[in-house]
Amino acid sequence: MGWRRWSGPNGQHSLALIWPVAILTGANLTGADLTGANLGGANLTNADLERANLTGAELGGANLEGANLAFSLMDGAALCNTTMPDGHVEYSGCR
Repeated sequence: MGWRRWSGPNGQHSLALIWPVAILTGANLTGADLTGANLGGANLTNADLERANLTGAELGGANLEGANLAFSLMDGAALCNTTMPDGHVEYSGCR
């Protein structure tokens, strides 16, 4: 997390808090217990999440393209604007 400052079109200065985004491209998360984890906006492209427990996880805006979700538990996971393994964007569980 950090602060970023920039100048607007009229010379005014703006300040914004920038939250880190998890970059887990190709990560091996086989069998991981990610119950209730906040993975919003995470890049999980080609990650191995086989048998992972994602129950109640926040996955809004996450990219799961090419990820392996075989036998994963995803009950109650928020998939709002989430790119799924096959490339389609899911809008379920939006809060």
